Amino acid sequence: MKQHEVLTSHLEKWLRSELRKEADEVTIQHIYKIAEAAALSKLTVLQLGKILKRSRRQTYRVIHHLYKKPAGKLLIQIELHKAHYLLKSMKFQTISEFMDQIKWSNQFYFSLLFKSEFGYHPKTMISK
Repeated sequence: MKQHEVLTSHLEKWLRSELRKEADEVTIQHIYKIAEAAALSKLTVLQLGKILKRSRRQTYRVIHHLYKKPAGKLLIQIELHKAHYLLKSMKFQTISEFMDQIKWSNQFYFSLLFKSEFGYHPKTMISK
């Protein structure tokens, strides 16, 4: 399996686990498309809306209803889980090399978010 496919599968499992029980079948079918798009690049709310076939405003409402969190927070969590997967599966020499790979410019902010999501700093995974 290619790394892109594995990453897509990983993100899809996480998105399904976060989903509320009363999600409709159409939205559940879009989860794979969301995971696939997230694996390729950073998602925006507009891209999420295109995948869900909803307006920007409806996208915010649907995401909040399905995940009980704002769309922006969900997108950040998707990026953090993508980064976590990459840290586990690839070898990086430095945190700077990793930050270049995931295209985050603010290392401090990323580390803060990563620690709040997973309970440890990303640097601890690089030094393993």
